[in-house]
Amino acid sequence: MKKVDFKSLIKFLIISIFFTSCSKEEPNLISVLNNNIADAAFHHINSIVDIELGYFEDNSDLNGLNSFLIKEHDTCPDITLSFSNDSSYIDSLWIDYGEEGCEWKGRTKTGKILITQNGKRNQTGTITKVELINLIIDDYAILGTQIIERSEVEINSGNWIGTDHVQVNDARIKNNKQLSEFIWNSDRVRQGNIENGELIFCIEGNMNGINSEGFKYTITTRTPLKHKLYCPRIISGVLNVFDESGINPQTIDYGNGTCDLEAIISTEYNNFEVSLW
Repeated sequence: MKKVDFKSLIKFLIISIFFTSCSKEEPNLISVLNNNIADAAFHHINSIVDIELGYFEDNSDLNGLNSFLIKEHDTCPDITLSFSNDSSYIDSLWIDYGEEGCEWKGRTKTGKILITQNGKRNQTGTITKVELINLIIDDYAILGTQIIERSEVEINSGNWIGTDHVQVNDARIKNNKQLSEFIWNSDRVRQGNIENGELIFCIEGNMNGINSEGFKYTITTRTPLKHKLYCPRIISGVLNVFDESGINPQTIDYGNGTCDLEAIISTEYNNFEVSLW
């Protein structure tokens, strides 16, 4: 009977386990985490644009009054505005948060936002340009320009529905504590409607950029992202993530509609729960 060399067997098993573990090493989630910060920051900026333009257009008798806009209006920053030559619409809105900063919707901002447009915000064909000037949201300095084109407005069964084509090109987002920077681009369609006095947004399209480790990434929409005006974070939707670092494709699932801080990142081997910014 042939004897078994137990020392050799144990050594073989240890080596096998080592190589199996290395083949399933933890993935790099940095592209997903960078995108989460960028998406949350520009969602916050979108909320500012929609609320402040709506509020001042209402106060100027340019639109019908919406009580939820009055409730959400930020009274902290200095805001100045100008009108078109025929006074039919607001053509610029200058929002200055100062050096000490203003807290609104759970985020503190310093710097300025300049909003310019060529028509009423809710008018089909209006192009709204959003420029960020020394803007810092919490720990992140954000440089870039956003273009919002109102592509469609419709009333369906008495419900207002507004559709925007929203682009962000070469936004640069820097963590002032860690001194890391990444680049973010977005080309998406955002559809909003009012449900029970609250703005609801569904967003789909593509994002890409260079993450804070220098790798290019692309993100596509599997199921549309959903936002609520009164929740600062995405509440549902699924994204596909592709990264040139060589990691396997990932998905990020934002849940089933609950306003919370959680999302699930899925890889080939594991699921990871992450906290949203």
